[in-house]
Amino acid sequence: MASGCETSPARGEHGQDEQVQRGARDEAAEDDERHRAFDFAAGFRDAAVSAYIAVLAAEDLRAISDWAATIRDSNLREQSLRRIAGEWMARNVEATLAWLPKSGLSAEAQRQIGAAEQTR
Repeated sequence: MASGCETSPARGEHGQDEQVQRGARDEAAEDDERHRAFDFAAGFRDAAVSAYIAVLAAEDLRAISDWAATIRDSNLREQSLRRIAGEWMARNVEATLAWLPKSGLSAEAQRQIGAAEQTR
């Protein structure tokens, strides 16, 4: 009678069934593929939101901040908000300076935008 400690040909080194190991690898590969697809789609969404807030720029700085906060790509989010801040700075300095702390822009970006206005 077998003691249960033997390794059969269908089992791996640690006693796991090779079929289970293959299934786990396949599932991990599918998860990676789903993540890549999601990231790809998120990139399109981020670009669309960036374009949309450019349209909103003429109307509502608060709405821009809310929409920009949904952009996952931090570089695109910062770039979009900087562009909007620059456009608004040319139209309404006081409103832009009041908006900056709530904008979602980094402290460094806010400082640069404020400094750029002071040199005009």
